[in-house]
Amino acid sequence: MARKTFQDLRKTTMQTFFDFVPAKLIKSYNKSEHLVTLINNSEIQFGDLENFNKIKSLNLAWYGIDEASEIDQEINRMMKSRLRQSSKKPLENWKKIEKGGRTFYIPKYFGLYASNPEPCWLKTDFVPEDEDIDLNAPYYAKDNHCFIRSLPSDNPYNPPDYEKDLMQDADADWVNRYLKGSWSVFEGQIYKNFTRKRNVIRPFKIPEFWKKYRSIDLGTDNPTACAWIAVDPNQNVYIYREYYESYRATEDHAEDICLLSANEDYAEHYDGKTRFNGTIFDHHGLGKQLIIDYNRLGVKGTEHKEHRVIAGINRVQSLLNPQGENDQPKLFVFDNCVHTIHEFESYRWDKRKRDLDLNSKETPLDRDNHIMASIKNWAITFYYSKTPTEQETKERRERVAERKVVKNKVSSLTGY
Repeated sequence: MARKTFQDLRKTTMQTFFDFVPAKLIKSYNKSEHLVTLINNSEIQFGDLENFNKIKSLNLAWYGIDEASEIDQEINRMMKSRLRQSSKKPLENWKKIEKGGRTFYIPKYFGLYASNPEPCWLKTDFVPEDEDIDLNAPYYAKDNHCFIRSLPSDNPYNPPDYEKDLMQDADADWVNRYLKGSWSVFEGQIYKNFTRKRNVIRPFKIPEFWKKYRSIDLGTDNPTACAWIAVDPNQNVYIYREYYESYRATEDHAEDICLLSANEDYAEHYDGKTRFNGTIFDHHGLGKQLIIDYNRLGVKGTEHKEHRVIAGINRVQSLLNPQGENDQPKLFVFDNCVHTIHEFESYRWDKRKRDLDLNSKETPLDRDNHIMASIKNWAITFYYSKTPTEQETKERRERVAERKVVKNKVSSLTGY
């Protein structure tokens, strides 16, 4: 049984465990090793999940992770790989296996997760859309996963006015999340209009005449993320392919991106000075040489220069807003772009930065944002971008001059 940090595990999960489990079932408890032995000689090990080395040697029949949203998918995969305990002796309810001339027995392996609604891998693996949840059903089964919805209203031991008192001081998002159990909204969520039901679609063949683009967010320890984007004649946007990998050499990233791109042609763009193809890179200070290397390796593109984060986010938001006679968005994601979908659902403002500095501008949290950076960069560079005409430039200058006159006008009453 584990949590990200042992301090949190000791204060919460372990305390609840010893309050809940009858003492007569516990044979011994080794406090230095945090190991409980039950009267049937089964063992329960308590520990943290702060690094891989602590869990690599475990042989488990099952595991439980409290506040599982605190850990990332890599740690969870490592925990799943530890489900390999076996016994040479037959045990009740254990399955007999005959393999390689050996006979042994294995349990029904499983993992248990407890979590508040958070934007993370749990939602993708377990949780259906809010509108698809049957409130009268005890659980929701999906493949070999089971989601059990547990609300404060299910707890008969809460004070009589528990929920009523909380609602008085909470905003709608907080109520939907913590009291109604919604996994679709959370504090600081950026793209609130993104929903799988409305924005996620099945893949189809992109017509050759549609404009196609690539936007690449370069990383080393962080993932290198590439989004392939198509725009139809009605300015509807389709994210139809993604690449999302970490800890690989530049040559490997470039090779895979080239293979995925096949023989596609990408739309040309003219920024008023130079003409370049529709592939842009954001190197995040890693150096322009990295972009030169990608071009040398066959991924032809140029540096992204429109570093206007909020403007890019606003443009993506405008594509997500329902609009027109059919009240439909203009941005869609193919359902095989799993990282893109996850990041749209998890992208949030950095509330901690605002709490520390009230004068700080809103800034996205630097997490779950690599495909989001690619899409944002594309939106601010290409979507609706065009060289203004001479008449449009003249009208804009006139509007700016008019605002300056109004701003500097002297009051006839005060003299200021």
